Amino acid sequence: MFGFLQGFALGLFVSCLPWLIVGLIEPRLAVPTERPTRVQVLLRYWLIVPFAAFLIWLTSLWGGLGPTLGGWLAGLVAIPLA
Repeated sequence: MFGFLQGFALGLFVSCLPWLIVGLIEPRLAVPTERPTRVQVLLRYWLIVPFAAFLIWLTSLWGGLGPTLGGWLAGLVAIPLA
């Protein structure tokens, strides 16, 4: 379980930068609100999601180090599905 959480956190962290870049170019592609702004994109993909990924990763260290591929892929897919 801890390996899945580590992979999930790493996948989330890696996928933040592409979503941040896409959102800064065209905010409506990255933020699902009626009138998205670049500030909302910055808050979401530069502060909130990376911080959540860091917390998940930090709490998963109790089980040792060893992220799984399933967790990694789930983390990469989490932002587009949300």
